[in-house]
Amino acid sequence: MTLMDVLVTVLIIGILSAIALPNYLSYRERTNLAEAKTNMIEIYQFMAKEKLSNPTEYKDKSSYENKLSTLKSKLPAKQREKYNYTYTVDQQGNAYYVYMQAVSTNPYHKDSKGNWVGDKFYLWSDSVGEVYKCSGSAGAVGKTKPDKCEKF
Repeated sequence: MTLMDVLVTVLIIGILSAIALPNYLSYRERTNLAEAKTNMIEIYQFMAKEKLSNPTEYKDKSSYENKLSTLKSKLPAKQREKYNYTYTVDQQGNAYYVYMQAVSTNPYHKDSKGNWVGDKFYLWSDSVGEVYKCSGSAGAVGKTKPDKCEKF
């Protein structure tokens, strides 16, 4: 092989890497978000089912928080490593409303140019378990939907 053949080969590999890496990172983020969404929905469904069969276990705010903590700890270890699941319980009269959020635990990765960038999205869910994909930085979990969110 001549030097020119080696240079052309390296150039082709560089171009393919510049195209493939951003696509791979985007695919990985979408997959992780889908897994986090599934986990959030499962927590809401489990709580709704259990509340119907054992309503006395859900008598105050701390019982909701204890149940959420237990359910969160039962998530697959890989998901707990990828996302930080946080929640808040809001009491209005005798009713309790749960709001959750899933934020990447390792939001930084290198883009195709070698710069460190953050994941673009995090998840937020309302009191009925509807999950939204939000952009920007995540703050504390609140009961109002953050700006820049769309149904996921």
